[in-house]
Amino acid sequence: MQLIAYAASMVLAPLVVELSKFVFEHIGNAIAFRVEKWGMVDERPLRHKKQMHKWKEQSWQLVVHTIFMLWEVYILFYQPHQAPEGKNTKFAWPNIWYDPHMIWWPHPEEQQAKEFENVPLTVFYLAELGVWTYTGFSCVYFEHRKKDFYAMLIHHVVTIALVGEHHGYMHTLCLARSHCAV
Repeated sequence: MQLIAYAASMVLAPLVVELSKFVFEHIGNAIAFRVEKWGMVDERPLRHKKQMHKWKEQSWQLVVHTIFMLWEVYILFYQPHQAPEGKNTKFAWPNIWYDPHMIWWPHPEEQQAKEFENVPLTVFYLAELGVWTYTGFSCVYFEHRKKDFYAMLIHHVVTIALVGEHHGYMHTLCLARSHCAV
């Protein structure tokens, strides 16, 4: 199941990226046309190829990060989680906003237990790992090299290593909760 989720994310990531670029190219052109028509600027924004390329790059990143943020919030707040002994929780998810020690509950060793397996969270992390792998791959092979090429390459390698390590050691809830809390 894990390999299927990872492979699916490697296939879906480029589709979502290209679809986002296509849609936001039209949205950007429509906005630029309106802005120019209403006299807000002297010349039409996004008329140059480089400007449109930057617009599309930022738009797909917005879409992907928004999807993952909403998915993560859904998992953390609406998936059932068993409260530890003596903790009172109103929600399905232990409230880390008022008790930061809850980030580390259950302990990663307890998360490795078979009865704790959280399939939606596992699929989430494998999908996130697949998207980061794709973006790292595209950074090296598909995009033109920018001034920050090596910084971005290191960023992708470190992120892939961290997400993979956390998933491998089943620290996924701790990492997910700290993402959401930050």
